[in-house]
Amino acid sequence: MTSQPTRAARRPHRFAGMSKEDRVQARREAFLQAGISVIGESGIAETKVRDVCRKAELTERYFYESFENLDTFAKAVVESVAMQVAGRLFLKAVGIDEGQARLRAVAKELVTIMDEDPRVGRILFIEPERAGGALAKVRQQMLYGTTWLMTMWLENPESNNMVVAAMPMMTQFMNGGSEAVDPVMGDITTIAMAGAAAEVLMAWVDDRLDMSAEELVDYLMSFIDEAVVWRRKVTGSDPS
Repeated sequence: MTSQPTRAARRPHRFAGMSKEDRVQARREAFLQAGISVIGESGIAETKVRDVCRKAELTERYFYESFENLDTFAKAVVESVAMQVAGRLFLKAVGIDEGQARLRAVAKELVTIMDEDPRVGRILFIEPERAGGALAKVRQQMLYGTTWLMTMWLENPESNNMVVAAMPMMTQFMNGGSEAVDPVMGDITTIAMAGAAAEVLMAWVDDRLDMSAEELVDYLMSFIDEAVVWRRKVTGSDPS
């Protein structure tokens, strides 16, 4: 009787030819991509290491090679998704010369991203708040970063160098989390704008708002427009 080839023999190793360091990084990325699926569909509370390993098609040995535990893994997934979304939003903002127009374009792009993949909205807005702890701080940091950009765009409407403008926020986010950032980023009116928009987006992602993506964008645009007028009045910068 002819022996059957082993599973390893039937399937070439997907990391063959890589250096040790590159294999470690590739496995870590595979786990992060698996985490987007598992956490985005089941939530952090229901996520188990074995579920992530099954999705990544890797063993638990390799999971603990890159992550200390599920908490650090979940934080890494949230941060990874946040960085991907931020990159897409910055690309949308580049080339738009007027600050309020940038806000409108970025808000529309964010809703589009979450409409295309509901897992993104859940990972960024729902799960960090439910999990609390370090993940809640990551969510807070994202909100502070948004506030900072909103303030910059509204107060410097002709500033169009997005790479330079965003670098301090991105550096703070990557190197220290919310503990490394002054919580007072921008004036109180702008913080209120960012917080309210975040709550609306969270309610929509959590199916507590019966609105289409198009209707949500229209609402956010109206809210931003009215908030900008209000902000200019309370700060004494209203040209009228």
